[in-house]
Amino acid sequence: EMPGGFFIYQADEKEQILYANQALLRIFNCDTFAEFKELTGNSFHGIVHPQDLDEVHKSIQEQISNSQYDLDYVEYRIIQKGGGIRWVEDYGHFVHSEDMGEIFYVFVGDATDKRQRLWNERKEKEQKLQDQIKVYSHELKVIHQEHLRRLEVIEGLSSNYDTILYANLETDRILPYRASKRMASHFPAGRQSISYQ
Repeated sequence: EMPGGFFIYQADEKEQILYANQALLRIFNCDTFAEFKELTGNSFHGIVHPQDLDEVHKSIQEQISNSQYDLDYVEYRIIQKGGGIRWVEDYGHFVHSEDMGEIFYVFVGDATDKRQRLWNERKEKEQKLQDQIKVYSHELKVIHQEHLRRLEVIEGLSSNYDTILYANLETDRILPYRASKRMASHFPAGRQSISYQ
């Protein structure tokens, strides 16, 4: 009667379930172990949602082979009695037993609410990012339009001049808006500012 689900299954091709506690039966909406066995085909691959099964098996094998304590952790979906789909967290421990052969002890917790909360948080972050992008795009558009307007004013006012320069005396920088051939030699980097002095 521990609060989380717990089951034991054989680590062979059949993956037969040897034991499941009451908490696991509740996660699957089953009243009896017989009902649970019928729902899952009494095997581990019957517990895991079919679309998640290959990835779960691959992950478990990789983790067991890389863990000195033969432990693994995976998240996957299950299909409850009645068709409901839930996410679970699976903490497994691989054991070689003299009596039972190779088996897995597995602790399972319902992770549906956690996954939903994480999904909602991700959607909120994505929405905030989209909103920021819209604001920045609008600001860039306004800045671009203002820059074009200023260039048009400068062009209109300076049609009689060969060279137009912008000087900032506080920062000692001068920037060419338009430079004659004679003045262009003072700005070797093109339209980048240089020291006014």
